[in-house]
Amino acid sequence: MKIYIDYKFTPNPWGGGNQFLKALRRELFRINKYTNFISRANTIIVNSHHFSYKLFFLYLIKSNLKIIHRIDGPISFTRNKKFSHIDKLIYSFSKNFSDGVIFQSNWSKNKNYKLGFEKKIKSTIINNAPDKNIFNKKKNIKKSHKIKIISTSWSSNLKKGFKYLKYLDDNLNFNKFEITFVGNCPIKFKNIITINAVKSKKLAKILNRNNFFLTASRNDPCSNSLLEALHCGLYPIYLDSGGHNELVKNQGIKFRSRKELLNKIKRIKKPKNYITRKNLLSDINQVKNQYLKFIRLTNTNKPNLILRFYKITNFLITLYYIKLKNWLL
Repeated sequence: MKIYIDYKFTPNPWGGGNQFLKALRRELFRINKYTNFISRANTIIVNSHHFSYKLFFLYLIKSNLKIIHRIDGPISFTRNKKFSHIDKLIYSFSKNFSDGVIFQSNWSKNKNYKLGFEKKIKSTIINNAPDKNIFNKKKNIKKSHKIKIISTSWSSNLKKGFKYLKYLDDNLNFNKFEITFVGNCPIKFKNIITINAVKSKKLAKILNRNNFFLTASRNDPCSNSLLEALHCGLYPIYLDSGGHNELVKNQGIKFRSRKELLNKIKRIKKPKNYITRKNLLSDINQVKNQYLKFIRLTNTNKPNLILRFYKITNFLITLYYIKLKNWLL
């Protein structure tokens, strides 16, 4: 088995998908299951709506090629309804080409099904995991009378919880608490410490200086930032939304409103009493094994050459129609 991830990676600070797929690729390299050349792969992992046109050529000429579609979203939930055309594109791609689908959370699976995703395609649920060599528990908390909370987000989308941070910035007692935000922030804070997006190794060091991790992102299917913090041993404070409940494994401080968040933070007294049970979390090695198991259990049943050519042509027409329609709007 040789696997290729059809995704344009970046070494710079980027979104959760990029960070997870880099960690997965590294694990597959380690066991000699990955190839850097798409033409040499017999299994290709496609991430959401990111794919290269080489994929369609290989689909046409290689009848034994397996295509595994990793899906998040729905995009119209994680961003806004203006992106519903991307969901339609993802569903069309999966219906035409996918041999198996990996959802990142049960929440994401159910929401995509409700929007019309093809249920007949073989699927499974596999959560993400961060690079265990970077994100692990190495506490470096300096002695302080303040309780330290951190929040991170590469995206500046307001759905990442910035309104909750602004509410805390205006109302929390910062003589008792310290809040740090790392990432791209569209809001200027008076009291919250803001640090621009940093690379993973530096981010892990900053995480390990804190007691709690706050995520207030709405409709987040499988928050990579939350998983990074959990693997560093931070205790989660999380909005009851998206896949957060599934990731924290019945631990953490859950809230549903800004006032509830403020009141629950105020009640925190001794951080040492809040312990994250890391044994409940899957590490990147276990996640890699789940991917391999699903790929082995997935069968490829490609139609004949003429029908494969028709599917590609039909999908590309749909793709360009959606792009043109969205551009005109």
